Amino acid sequence: MTPQILLLVLEWGAAALTIYGAWLLANKGKHESWGFVLFLAANALWICFAWLQGHTGMLVQQLVLTAISLQGIRKGLIQPLKGIK
Repeated sequence: MTPQILLLVLEWGAAALTIYGAWLLANKGKHESWGFVLFLAANALWICFAWLQGHTGMLVQQLVLTAISLQGIRKGLIQPLKGIK
């Protein structure tokens, strides 16, 4: 895989996961918390993309958004399994 193809896969994969994650959250259905799982996957791709491109601002943003995604997963998926509100 060439570096250009890798960057395209990272960029478009992250964009697609972000869009689908936002759609899940916006629909407020029984699977809405899974949007944070998709965001977490997208964060990983965006972090790789930002690192490879030298985009420091985007890298910092995605690190913070990763923490927010983990919080969403904890509150929306893990705590309900443990019966915690």
